[in-house]
Parts: sequence; structure tokens; C-alpha cells
Amino acid sequence: MRIAGLDIATNTGVGLILGEEVRALSFRPKEKRPFGLGPGEVDFAYEGRLAREFRDWLRPLLVAEAIEAVGIEKPLPPNVTYRKPIVDRNTEWAGTAIRYEEKGGTTMATIFRIYSFVGEACELCARLNIPVHVFSQDAWRKSFLGFSKAPKGTTDGSAWLKAQAKAQCGRIGVAVKNADAADAVGVVWHLRGLVDPLKQGLFAAAE
Repeated sequence: MRIAGLDIATNTGVGLILGEEVRALSFRPKEKRPFGLGPGEVDFAYEGRLAREFRDWLRPLLVAEAIEAVGIEKPLPPNVTYRKPIVDRNTEWAGTAIRYEEKGGTTMATIFRIYSFVGEACELCARLNIPVHVFSQDAWRKSFLGFSKAPKGTTDGSAWLKAQAKAQCGRIGVAVKNADAADAVGVVWHLRGLVDPLKQGLFAAAE
């Protein structure tokens, strides 16, 4: 079995299962951000160059490794928000006070980039006749970690979950350079369970 998992973001993680070997890679575009482009603004020519760079990096990898199936983490919709707990340490004399602020609202530039890269990956796989499976964060985390949510009250749930993915990679002996690569290993492990049910779930990861 030769499969790949993609955690597509500004820094994209790639997990590979190549027979008995498991590897983790990551891709970050080298194209320089245009001068004067503000946070959240979209320069479509720039995004086009980034998409081309991503495609030019991904295609040789899929071909050279003879990838038979690709799993992609489903992009979140752009309007997703969450309630972040804010701890007020000044009230410790009467017990720590916690209030919640609405966070989220990913910028248009980030959303455009992610969906652009997902589109490039799906089109490339179609051209190479490689089956694509798209599934949620919750799905692969339950397979790889055994849970999909941070404990209630965790200050930064996303960071906590990424740390757990890195720790799980350490336990199964996979070297990862960053959290995106660790997440991609989780993606490819869930994909392995879909294409080979005998390899499904958390305990398969511990083999």
C-alpha cells in the first residue's frame, strides 16, 4: 500500500505510508509575498503563482512514490467561529474568573489559499487517476488519537490537539518537523483504515 495524506494550509503537511515505511513532509511556498499586500488581502496573481508552485511540488512526489490513494482533510467553511476562554488572573483572590470571547472568522486570503490548493490536489489526482478521499478533522483525529476534541476548558484547543498529534507521531516513531506534518500523518492513518479496514484506528498506529 502506497498512500498519502494532505493537511492543506498555509504550511501544508504531507503524510506518506509506503508499505511499512511512514514518512512526514511539509510544503511552504518560496514565492515572496508582494510588497504592500495587507493582512487578509488577496492578490490573485500571487495566489496563482503559489498554486502553481504547490502543484509543481506535489506532482513529482505522487508520481515518484507511486501513490495509489490520497486523503485530504476537509477544509473548514470560512464562517467558523469558536468561544475562546479568557482567564482573568487579577481575580484569583476570589477564584479565577473565566469569560469567553468569540474568535475565528478566517481571512479571505487564507480561505482562498486553502481551497485553491485543495482544488489543485484534487485535479492533479484526477489527472493521474489517483482516488481521493476527503474527510473531516474529527474523523482522522478519532482514528489517530482516539478523540477529536480538547478537554473542556482548554485555553487553546487547536494547539492542544496539534501537540497531541506530534506526541502520537513520536510514539509510533515518525519524525515530524512541525504540527502540520504531524496532522498529515493522522490524515494518512485514517485513510489507511478506509482502504484497508484491518488497519483501522488508534491501535493500528501502535503496531
